[in-house]
Amino acid sequence: MAEYSLKDVAEMLGVDSPSEEKVVGYAIDSRLVRKGDLFFALPGERVDGHDFINQVREKGAVGAVVSEEVDCPGFPLIRVKDTTEALQQLAHKVLKAHPDVKVVGVTGTVGKTSTKEFLATLLEGKFRVGRSPGSYNSQLSLPLTVLSQPLHQIDCLVLEMAMSEKGNLTRLVEVAPPEAALITHISLVHSEFFDSLEEIALAKAEIFSSRKTKVKVLPKEQEYLARGGITFSSHADADYQLISCDPFLVLEKGKEVHLPSISLPGVHHYQNLVGAMAVARQLGLSWEEIGTQVPKLKLPEGRWRVVERNGVTLIDDAYNASPASVKAALDAMPEGGRKVAVLGSMKELGKFSNDSHKEISKYAAAKVDRLILYGDEMQVGAGESACWTDQWDSLVTALQKELQKGDTVLIKGSNSLQMWKLIDCL
Repeated sequence: MAEYSLKDVAEMLGVDSPSEEKVVGYAIDSRLVRKGDLFFALPGERVDGHDFINQVREKGAVGAVVSEEVDCPGFPLIRVKDTTEALQQLAHKVLKAHPDVKVVGVTGTVGKTSTKEFLATLLEGKFRVGRSPGSYNSQLSLPLTVLSQPLHQIDCLVLEMAMSEKGNLTRLVEVAPPEAALITHISLVHSEFFDSLEEIALAKAEIFSSRKTKVKVLPKEQEYLARGGITFSSHADADYQLISCDPFLVLEKGKEVHLPSISLPGVHHYQNLVGAMAVARQLGLSWEEIGTQVPKLKLPEGRWRVVERNGVTLIDDAYNASPASVKAALDAMPEGGRKVAVLGSMKELGKFSNDSHKEISKYAAAKVDRLILYGDEMQVGAGESACWTDQWDSLVTALQKELQKGDTVLIKGSNSLQMWKLIDCL
């Protein structure tokens, strides 16, 4: 992380600062402030950062960026019109001061975080790499990621970029214009503000909106993007295809490439990995360099964590859920023994919610021996082939009664349901 003073920060924001004290970090959550941090007082749905200025001062913050009047005498304040815009503006200017850093952007409906991790690990075969921690991909957490990186020590910065409505990705690209961008699979998620899958796809394509973006990679089957004038790659002769998972075989421009074996749950993870490989190749990595990195790949926390408990195999894939990711998880369940699926509601589907939950319930019922549904939205799937509840205690009891030695249990639902806690109840 580049070292700036409060005066430097204020100057980049076009305002004045009463202090030249050094900034050693940045924070937007008062609970996470450390000594030497600059705190951005952001407005929120439940709380307002301006209400915590005295607390962050006590924790050792060197100052705060504010847009409202606050009573904290003697504490350095950088006053701006909009603290969110100030955070984004600062990140953009700090990144612009390091023109040698290649930004690589990853978006999509499902698989963003896994693909981001795959790509960062591959690029480490040639470059010094920084990456978004976890799922830091929003209008707030992405600029915070940029500010927290040691930009003078890295060559590539791999950033996950998310959106919930049109224009979100355009703004993120303005903050951190990517030299290369990758779109993973697109389906109905974050669809409250959209009327069709095509609208969602075109909003995702905003990741290609910067003139700096020279490498563009996305799944060939995304017909919605093709209709919007977006091609598979900016390189007409670049064509990558997954031929086989075991052995791991990829087709590049019609030529077979054999890669080291790796065990991933489900073909969708291999497809995302091939997308990451396509970007890595366009950024100059040889297949030998990629092959060296393949054995180092791993899925992020909360994705397909397998736990053995009392003779039962529990698969924790409960980080999040969408129609596409639930189908992929069901398809990836291993053969042998009885299959049980515990599926929670899929949030943020807007007008598509009812039909999507009906469809997933029907799909799951045909895939497993026993189906347990949890959450209000999942009630539409209840029937002869599925047990439903909206109460946590009832869910735990139903699962405990259902399990038999030798079962394989898939646990999946939207992140807000925290369904991974089921494992500790068994």
